[in-house]
Amino acid sequence: VVDAPPLGGVKAPAGQIVDAFVPGTFTMKVGTTYDVTVLNYDYMPHTWTSPTLNVNAQVNPGSASKPSVTHFTITPTKAATFQWFCATPCNPWSMTHVGYMRGFVTVTA
Repeated sequence: VVDAPPLGGVKAPAGQIVDAFVPGTFTMKVGTTYDVTVLNYDYMPHTWTSPTLNVNAQVNPGSASKPSVTHFTITPTKAATFQWFCATPCNPWSMTHVGYMRGFVTVTA
């Protein structure tokens, strides 16, 4: 979820509202196919990008009253921890902090 209502985003440690994918870090199993759905409440486009997981999903802009819906699949082929990030320039603070516009997928055997 990007910019989920009612806050219009997620609070950073300093209290400011920033862009964020929620959850930012999660776990998957090797060989299982996951259907990922992203709701974007932000008026800006984003991506969910992980070259090592072969994903570069374009997340279209939405609005607080009508989020865009993006679907993509991930089928991890090996156990490891993989980074993902938003490759579209958006909130500079969020783009550099794990749990906001970047995070990790831990794949277990």
